[in-house]
Amino acid sequence: MIENLNALSFGHYGRVLKEADLSALEMLTAARPTIDIASAATTEPASAADNDLYSGTLSFAESNNIIYKVTGGSLLLDIIEGQAVLIVSKSEEMLDSQMFLLDKRAEIYEGVCLCIYAMFGTCQISVCHGEGVRLSELSPIDDAALLYRENLRLLPAIELKGINTLFYQEKDPGFYFKGEMHSFWELTYVDKESMNTNVDGVTYSLKKGDVIFYGPGQYHSQMAEHDVAVSFVTVTFDMDIQNPEIIQNKVFQISREQANLLDKVLYEREHSLFFSEDLIFCYLKELIITMIRADRLNISEVSLDSQLRLNIENHVADAAGEFILNNICSRIAVADIAAAVNVSSSYLSVMFKKRKGMTLIEFVNHHKLERSRQMIKDGKHNFTEISELLGFNSVHYFSRQFKNKYGLTPTDYERALR
Repeated sequence: MIENLNALSFGHYGRVLKEADLSALEMLTAARPTIDIASAATTEPASAADNDLYSGTLSFAESNNIIYKVTGGSLLLDIIEGQAVLIVSKSEEMLDSQMFLLDKRAEIYEGVCLCIYAMFGTCQISVCHGEGVRLSELSPIDDAALLYRENLRLLPAIELKGINTLFYQEKDPGFYFKGEMHSFWELTYVDKESMNTNVDGVTYSLKKGDVIFYGPGQYHSQMAEHDVAVSFVTVTFDMDIQNPEIIQNKVFQISREQANLLDKVLYEREHSLFFSEDLIFCYLKELIITMIRADRLNISEVSLDSQLRLNIENHVADAAGEFILNNICSRIAVADIAAAVNVSSSYLSVMFKKRKGMTLIEFVNHHKLERSRQMIKDGKHNFTEISELLGFNSVHYFSRQFKNKYGLTPTDYERALR
């Protein structure tokens, strides 16, 4: 990718000229004739008499594959016409090269190798250097030139070219599809229940939340058990992908976020709003890329089953919290809360701490003390009555708990309200 030409990014190869440098350069070159450099390797000054700075122009095209090396001192470059990419390296083989947009005047240090490409058509570059400095032509590069040009822009590794079909299918128990083979890609996502699929003689089991890709030319069939009514999404599409083997012949378990992308695809398909087709392409491509990335980087995503379990735990924790708030003026035991939400005491204690960040007892005491503050503000009950109404063992225990939480005794808190 092309980098911005600045002091930080370019410092290894040269420097970007500042305004003071530009003024000095203009003064030096003002009285000297400009020459057209036909071959940089054989450039000679227009006049040898007291001429210590040479200037000229070089033309470059998109097809340029010449490497130059700066010898004998530093070299000044400036873009005159067109748009140019400056490729620089400390190696004559152009190893570890970097690309810069040549949009400023730059000084190239001695020993740096460079290659210049015109981004579009041709470009004109002004070249200035002192006596003895040469821009020497090295051997032309072959395949590397193509590689450089391909890296001038960001290009996609995956390109969706067209979506042929997009269906949500609900099948009767015992569903069986005898199979087919086609020239395009197919994605199958199991939304409910499970099924088996056979791809080129290999059987894969697909459960809820699983995705499989059938590649062009792969024979595949699908079937469900006699008592299973499976539902799934089928998308067929044309796609260019650099490494098709990274998605073929494997089952992906997708996350809730990735399943949401498929939901968005179906929504756009159903509603056909402005640019729905474009969004379908975007969502489908994002789904494919995030699946590949998670698989290649071994990212542990939250599965649909894990998401379902998380939803259940949140529901139970919320129900337990609601029961506590509704009975805050009673003496509440963990067993009472567990019975109210129909789970075991041990499970509730562990799960509640995980979901709410505090134990059940801490949650109960927090809300009892918060209610006691409101009751003190209301002024309708004394401390002993408040302690009894909220189910504390004694007024002394209530007072200690109150001071531990708020840093004041109930009496001090009441005085502070006056």
